[in-house]
Amino acid sequence: MTCFTSNGSVSVTPLLPDTTGYQFTGNALVNGQTVNQYQLVTSQGNKTATYNFSVLASDNYTPVQLSFLGRDLVLGSHTDSA
Repeated sequence: MTCFTSNGSVSVTPLLPDTTGYQFTGNALVNGQTVNQYQLVTSQGNKTATYNFSVLASDNYTPVQLSFLGRDLVLGSHTDSA
């Protein structure tokens, strides 16, 4: 069985974010689990985006939640939250 073929190189989109630049912001309870929270705030002009990434506190590795709040940097029409 073949899923797809390619005549060139294929770039894979990572599932988890590159956490370079994220700062530890403390511990919290997310979905009943104690987590370590990390945050990255980026700006472009007057538009700001905030990324929050939570991992299990017990191993500081297992992802629990990734959230985003900010303006779409391409269109900038409204604030999104995901």
